[in-house]
Parts: sequence; structure tokens; C-alpha cells
Amino acid sequence: MIDPSLLPQIPDAWSGAFTLALLVVSAVAGGEVGARLGLPRLVGQSVAGLLFGLGNQGLVRLGLEPVPAELTRITLALATGMALFEFGRIAPWGWLRRNSALLGTSMLEAALSFLAVLGLCRAAGWDWLPALLTASVCMASAPTVALALRREFGLQGQVTERALLLSALNFAYAAVLSTLLLAWVHVDARGVIDAWVLHPLYLILGSLLAAWVGAWVLRLGTRFVRGADADWTALTLAVFCLIFVATLALGLSPLLTMLALGGLAARHGVAARIPGLDTLVGVALVVGFSLSFAPHAFSDWPLALGLAALITIARLGAKLAAVTALAVPSGLAWRKGIGVGLVLAPMSAPALLLVHEVAAIDVRVGAQVGSVLIVVVLLMQTFGAMLAAYSLRRSGECGLVHGRA
Repeated sequence: MIDPSLLPQIPDAWSGAFTLALLVVSAVAGGEVGARLGLPRLVGQSVAGLLFGLGNQGLVRLGLEPVPAELTRITLALATGMALFEFGRIAPWGWLRRNSALLGTSMLEAALSFLAVLGLCRAAGWDWLPALLTASVCMASAPTVALALRREFGLQGQVTERALLLSALNFAYAAVLSTLLLAWVHVDARGVIDAWVLHPLYLILGSLLAAWVGAWVLRLGTRFVRGADADWTALTLAVFCLIFVATLALGLSPLLTMLALGGLAARHGVAARIPGLDTLVGVALVVGFSLSFAPHAFSDWPLALGLAALITIARLGAKLAAVTALAVPSGLAWRKGIGVGLVLAPMSAPALLLVHEVAAIDVRVGAQVGSVLIVVVLLMQTFGAMLAAYSLRRSGECGLVHGRA
């Protein structure tokens, strides 16, 4: 007989890290199911994450500990930061020099989206601060969705490139404006000059400085690293993690920093030399979509659904109207302008991370804003992504770059 003490002991509950790994496995499976149904993979991955988030009690009964909220947020932020780094690298920033009308298009669609959402929130009886914060976050499109669709369907063309550029710009607007609005909650407790001027300046300029430091280190690495591809990949990951952790420790904006880091790295030709970057970004996207809804409670969704639906419709209408109106002046047929507007419809996890930054300062305002935005993001990361994919297919820009269209 074997001594029972020598046999492995099955734990009463598996750790949150084990549950997190199962979540990613289920997201991959969900993505494949979605692809076989003709949907973008990100839709299946998002639905899998949503079901995991809704099934916390069931996980406990199965002996699985829920993924700790802080671990989820850090992992989601890290994965989103990697995706934003890639997005900043591939965004066609040079188009702004060649076609100044695109900057006008970007500013108009962001402004109309902001005003439409602000008006709805105020009409619903919201105070100015949560209404302004919600409107500022809703300016942003979904860089991660645009990146995932581009990778999956091998997208290339006028509609795709304009959508990438406009998504990068409106996300930057949203990140900067929401950062400025965060100063509002400090006004009563601290001096006006400190709250309204110094703190936002610290956040914005500090984030950009951190991005510049990261790009400088990567550029320096191109001169000294002569080893195998693995050395370059290790250096890139190390620099990325160092900058990411430093922005968190210093209270800066990791999302704005990573977007700027990608743009600066591309400008210096650094990112194009990083082997394995495509695989790293692919992993980050899967993890990001699977975790988008896992840490959030949906107990208030029946109350928030009406306003969230109105915000979704108004926001989409504003983006469509602005991009279509300025399509011809910017050198694009108006029908393709509609296509660009539809690609700008999705929202995704970066918007929720902006809300988390709000909640870290003011729990009450964060809860009010988050209860509506989680429903908006749920609608636009799934149905919005399907709408964007349909538009891109209709534009004739789908290819087989990744062989998985």
C-alpha cells in the first residue's frame, strides 16, 4: 500500500492565478468559436470574459478562487499598454503633415461626440463633473479593437489608415481631457493653482517624458545590442515593464505614456527592429479582451441600460456625421467616410481603465460614471466591433496578411 502522505494533496480552492489562466484559455476558445460563426475573434474573447465575470459564484462552487481585482486591473493595464505601444507604432502620424484636413476631422468628430454625450448626461440629471468625465471618455474610439481587426483581416487602405489615425488622436484627446478633469476633485482640498494647473501638467508632461526616456533607451539599445533576437525581445520587454511600473509608481498615465512611447519608437525606427513584437502584441490583445469585463459588477446594468443605449446611439451619430461631412474635403469619397465613421464606433478596455483612474480619486463619481460606461463598452466592444468589421469588409480592404481572415 502507498502511504497516503506521499500522494499529492488536492487543494480545496485553486488560486486566482489558476483561474486567470483558465480565463485566457476560454477566451482563445471563444475567439475560435466566434471566427467559425463569421465574427471577429475579439467578440468571442470578450463574451468569454463577460461570462467569467458574471459567473464568480459558480467559480467558487467549482473550487476556483475569483481572480483578485487588483491582479486583474494590473494585468489588463499591462496588456492594454502593450497594445497601445503597438498602436502608436503603426498609426500613420505622417498623414497629418500631408493632409491637414484630417486634423480638422479628428477635432470635429471628438467635439461632437463630447457634446452629444454631455448633453444626454446633463438631461439625465447628472452633475457637471461626472457628465464631463463621461463625455471625455466617450470621445475615444477603441485602439485595441482597430488593431485586432487589422491583424485578423490583414486590413490595408484609405479607410483603415484613416481610422487608425483618428482613433489614435481621439484616444489622446480623451486621455488628456480626463486627466485635466481629475483636478476638479482636488479643488476643495488643495489650492486652485496646484489642482487645476500643476497637477495636470505633472500628469501630462510627466507621461510624455517617461515615453521619451523609454524611446531613448530603446534607441540606445539598437547601437549596443548585437546579440540574438531573444536579447532584443528581452530588452524590449524589460524597458516596457520598467516604464509601465514607473508611471504607476509616480502617479502618471500609463495609457498615454505607452501610446506616446510607440509613436516615438516608430519615429526613430526602433520598433521595426524588435523581433517577436507581433507575437507579444497578439498575446496582449487576447489577454486584454478576455479581462475587459471580468473585474466589473453588472448589478446596476438595468438602471444604466437606457442612458447607455442613448449614449451609444448619440456617440455613433456624432462620429458618422463629422467624418462623413469632412470626407470629401479631406480627399475621401463620402461613402468611404461613412465606413471610417463606423470603424470609429467601438469602445474597449482603455476607456474602462480611464474610469478606474477616476474611481481611485473619487469613488462616488467613479461608480456613477462606471455604471454607465461599462454597459456602453460592452455594447461597443461586441456589436460595435461587428459593425466595424462589416464596414471594413464592405470597403474591400481585407487581405490575408495573417492568413486568418
